[in-house]
Amino acid sequence: ARGLRQDIRWAVPSCVPSLHGFETAGADLDADDIAEMLGWDGVATLGEVMDYRAVVSGDPRTTAIIDAARAAGVRLDGHCPHLSGADLNEYLWAGVDSDHTKNSAAVTVEKARLGMVMMLQEKCLSPELVAALLALPVLPDFCLVSDDVAPDAALDRGHLDHLAAVALECGLPPLVVLRALT
Repeated sequence: ARGLRQDIRWAVPSCVPSLHGFETAGADLDADDIAEMLGWDGVATLGEVMDYRAVVSGDPRTTAIIDAARAAGVRLDGHCPHLSGADLNEYLWAGVDSDHTKNSAAVTVEKARLGMVMMLQEKCLSPELVAALLALPVLPDFCLVSDDVAPDAALDRGHLDHLAAVALECGLPPLVVLRALT
């Protein structure tokens, strides 16, 4: 990426394997491995803190990984579908400040009200979600993002332009869509 005319930032995976004891990923990254990678040039984020149960329960391995990311001063990218209430507060307290998973409109609003940056994918967008966001006294910051979009799907339908069309169709105002995309 160094030779490209574009600025690329990298995320270090927070959980390899995704869930300990449930899958074999070909590696087992611990806090020391992740701390080393967080120091690499261009790394800006601890990616997708998926094991939110481990975060909420204070699992030592996960806590050490989060501590390494906080010490490195990078963002902690969340992945916590439907997490709500006291557990959501624990997750936020740990330093994870975003979520890009599908949630109900109520949980999305709860997360946004608590300051979590919501990263809305196409599968998240619905007229009900848009109405819930627009009904808030102040529209929270959020992003429109893609995740797991196959190259042929992006070629056939478009990429962020397709996402913009879906957001507009669901009722988001054009300037809000533009800001959320950029």
